[in-house]
Amino acid sequence: FSNNNRVAEKSSNPDVFGSMTNTFTFKDRFSLSITAGYTIGGYSFSSFARSVNSDGYSIDRANQSINQLDRWQNEGQLALAPKPMWGVSTGSVRNSTRFLYSKTNIKIQNAAFNYNFDDGITTSLGLQSLALSVIGNNLLVWTPHDKKNRNTYKSNIGGYPLETEISLGINVTF
Repeated sequence: FSNNNRVAEKSSNPDVFGSMTNTFTFKDRFSLSITAGYTIGGYSFSSFARSVNSDGYSIDRANQSINQLDRWQNEGQLALAPKPMWGVSTGSVRNSTRFLYSKTNIKIQNAAFNYNFDDGITTSLGLQSLALSVIGNNLLVWTPHDKKNRNTYKSNIGGYPLETEISLGINVTF
């Protein structure tokens, strides 16, 4: 490894990205709106992944990725991680393509379920309208690289999973 041999490898720009929203209604009482986003192509470098995939040097003082279990153990073996050597730096955590992750993903960014109360109910309460909503944000992220017992772009790029948020809303018109 030498800093003098560095070359640009892959683009961070996705080939295609965007989002779409679909809204489904039933009898003007119920509605379901779903917003999904997508990214196809592009790569991100993860300095977080670099720190949780130690070659052994900082393994005793830093939480490690589950990917470390897929490590080199036998000659000729293909593995995600080198053999860790306690307290020794082999230089395997230097900036390299090892820590590039494909950004291809599909996300359910938002879903909202709404119920509009009947006019008879709202009138008896002295209201013009009344609606309840259950709203979810960041409900799902899928990548083609997901594997059981592996950390992928979802967890390696920022280090923490996307926070899922569920909220309840009420809309009252007097």
